[in-house]
Amino acid sequence: DVSKMEDGLAVAAPEYCAAVDSGELDANLGRGPVVVVGGETVLAQSKAIERFFARMLGLMGEDELSAAAVDAFTEHVRDLKEKYQRARGAGGAERERA
Repeated sequence: DVSKMEDGLAVAAPEYCAAVDSGELDANLGRGPVVVVGGETVLAQSKAIERFFARMLGLMGEDELSAAAVDAFTEHVRDLKEKYQRARGAGGAERERA
């Protein structure tokens, strides 16, 4: 609950603090997201997690070339998102370069 941040992270996000304390987030340098299966952390890093679930759900194409095309598309989307965020937060000349 972000409204409780003035009271500290332990109050605002007790589940997160418990995960950090238990070592559940160690696979991702103490950060989220992580995938936990059967009580054991098995995977970290958001893009790796996205690809893991896409493969599990059959969304990565039928062969390695198709999977690479899906990867390329998602990277284009990420690039566009980053440029949009920069332009949105930039002013004046910065916006022209974004």
